[in-house]
Amino acid sequence: MEDRHEYAKIESYKLIALPQVRKIKNSRIAELAASIATKGLINAINVARLTTEEFQNYIDFINELWEENIKIENYQAYDGYYYLVIAGHSRFNACKLNGMEKIDVKIHYVNTPEEILGIQLDENIHEKISEERRAVAIIENYYIGLRRCWWQNKEEFVIKNKHNFSRKDLEDALVFIELPKAIQKHIFAGNVYYDVGIELGKISDLILKYETNEWDGKDLESLEQAIYWRYIEIMADIQSQRRKSIKGGKKVIKDWQEKLEKKLGIIISTVGEDEQMSIDLENALERQYFQYLQARSEEVKIKMQALKNDRFNEVIALYQLGTNMLGIKTAEDIKTLESFREDYVSDVEHGYRLRKTKEAV
Repeated sequence: MEDRHEYAKIESYKLIALPQVRKIKNSRIAELAASIATKGLINAINVARLTTEEFQNYIDFINELWEENIKIENYQAYDGYYYLVIAGHSRFNACKLNGMEKIDVKIHYVNTPEEILGIQLDENIHEKISEERRAVAIIENYYIGLRRCWWQNKEEFVIKNKHNFSRKDLEDALVFIELPKAIQKHIFAGNVYYDVGIELGKISDLILKYETNEWDGKDLESLEQAIYWRYIEIMADIQSQRRKSIKGGKKVIKDWQEKLEKKLGIIISTVGEDEQMSIDLENALERQYFQYLQARSEEVKIKMQALKNDRFNEVIALYQLGTNMLGIKTAEDIKTLESFREDYVSDVEHGYRLRKTKEAV
C-alpha cells in the first residue's frame, strides 16, 4: 500500500509517545538535544494520524504483545485525531528537552497496526539502529504476520523477511522470543545485554524440561512459578558480575546450562526403567514441591541481597521483575532501596566535592 503522508509543524503537546519497550538512555537524549539546538531538527519525526478506533486497535496490539496496560483515556485527541509518534522517539524527547513548542513532523495517513509497523520497518532499514531496536521491530513484525496469516511459522517468516534483515538478526530475535515477556522487557530496559539474552533464549527449552521434571504434575500455575523463579535466579547471577560484560554474561548462561543438564541427566536416569520407582518419585515430588518452590525464592533473595551496595538500580529492577512475573509484593522493598540509593548517591557526591576542595587547596 502506498504511504500517504505530508510534512507539517505540530505543537509538541499534541504529540503522543507510548511507553517504549526499548528504553532510551538519558545521555543519548542529551546529545541529540545539543545537536538539535545547534543544527536544528534535520529529519522530521514520523507521526501517525489515527481515529479513536484506529488508535485503540494499535494500543490493543501493543498491550497484547508486550503485556502492557496502556489506556486510551490517558491520551487526548485534537480535532478528532490522535497524533502518535511512530519513529524518532529519541529526537522527540530531545525536542521536548529543548523546550520546542512546535516540531517538524511527517504525518502518515494510516489505519492499522500493520501499516504503522511497515513504516517503522522502512525506517529501520534505512537508518543505522541498535540491535535491540532491530529486535523489537523483528518481534513485532513476526507477531503481526502471524495474526494476519502472512506466515505460519518461524521458518516461513525468515524466508519472507530475508531482504529486510540479515538471517542472523532474524534467527537471534526468534530465539529471544522464547523467553517470558517480562524477561524480554527486563533485557530491553538495559539491565542485561541483548546478546546475553539470546544465549538465555537458547536454553529456554532446557529450563522448561528441567522444571517439568521437578514438577509434581498437579498445578500448572506452580510449574509456571518455578520456571519464573529460575529465570529470575539466572538474571540475579548475570547482574551480580563484578564487571558486566557480554562474555561474562554468556559464561553465566553456560554454567547454568551445564548445571541443569547434569541434574536433568540424573533425574532421567533415576526414573527411566522401573515404573514403581517412577510412581514413588512422583509421590515424593508432590510432597516436596511446595518446599522446592520456597527454596527457589529463598535462593533468589539471597543472591539479590548479595549485590553490592552501589548497585541499587539493578536490585530494584530485579524486584520489579519479580513483581511483574510472580505478583510478589515488593513495593516496600523497592521504597527502602530507593531511600538507601538516595543516601548513597548523596554520600558519594559529598565525598567527590570534598576531594575536589582538597585538590583545590
